Amino acid sequence: MRRNKLLLNTFFVNLLFVSTTQFVWAQETKAVATLLRTINHSGTPYWSHDGKTLALKGDKEILLYDATTGAIKTKILYSKLFSPEIISFSPDGKRLFLQSDWIKIFDANDGKLIREITGVERINYFENIFSVCYDYTDYNGETKNERRGLSPDENTPELPANRSNRFISPDWKSVLVHKNDSKSAQVYDLDTGELKFTFEPYKEQGKKDKSKGAIGEFSADGKFIVITNGNNSPRLWNAKTGELIANLTPQSDKVYGTQFSPDNLKSGHILE
Repeated sequence: MRRNKLLLNTFFVNLLFVSTTQFVWAQETKAVATLLRTINHSGTPYWSHDGKTLALKGDKEILLYDATTGAIKTKILYSKLFSPEIISFSPDGKRLFLQSDWIKIFDANDGKLIREITGVERINYFENIFSVCYDYTDYNGETKNERRGLSPDENTPELPANRSNRFISPDWKSVLVHKNDSKSAQVYDLDTGELKFTFEPYKEQGKKDKSKGAIGEFSADGKFIVITNGNNSPRLWNAKTGELIANLTPQSDKVYGTQFSPDNLKSGHILE
């Protein structure tokens, strides 16, 4: 996957806003910014929710900085076998979640590995699900195989522009993943690393199973999970018990993406 790189000259500022109202309907706003600190490092930035820790991802390491002092808190090394594509802090800023072909959770203060979950993929990794393999001959006359995304002229659906990041439950107790080499989705306990639930795709009796890899998310309150498998029947699950609540069927066509609205079950979005 293509990586976005950012050469940073990171700085921290305090903003002082001064408003001068001359008329009831007219207001002029001025801002004064003060440079607090500069960090020179090449990498992609990730902030903790409380703004106290800054993670900068380089080619072989992730540096965690104390935003107050600018000092390096710890360093997390990784290899080509595990190059994290998802980086996220827990709400309290104490844990760092990394995911590639498997999941690693680190202590954000000392960089120690807390837990690993293997054999899983990102739940919303569209490139793995909606792609095909091509055989071609290179300039040396060798036959090779390459996986590429389907083009619009091949009747490929337009995938959701805003890919859901709600694959971790709001309480940071569970993570929703796609099981490797399977059409099912799974939920793991982030505190223990144990498998909690497996969600199988809808299968219509008497018809060939055309489901694909799983795509889904938690609802905003963490009570529900919606999963679609590229068929015409998304499924709604109870995130606490793993029980099936409803088959959202029949849809008029294959469903390639579903999302909860911010108000949870009052409304939603289905992309066909």
